[in-house]
Amino acid sequence: MVPQEKLKRQMRYYGANPMSDDPDRDIWRAANLLMKQHGADAERVALGREREMEEENDLDGFLLWRRIVEAIRVLQTPLPTGLPN
Repeated sequence: MVPQEKLKRQMRYYGANPMSDDPDRDIWRAANLLMKQHGADAERVALGREREMEEENDLDGFLLWRRIVEAIRVLQTPLPTGLPN
């Protein structure tokens, strides 16, 4: 399969629109969907996909999954509580 076609298929699977005008929104959407599907394992699942892309020498796929991993980390970070200083 052509790497671009594979990447588009993966993006559609995780709720992203490969033809979107706002790819950042699609990264967050994919991260959120992974968290809903896999809960606390979402980061592990995304890291696995990132590793697969690296092993296949698919730079676009690797970079996409790297961004999704980072988005998951941000979403999983607890919000601070209490009043600001």
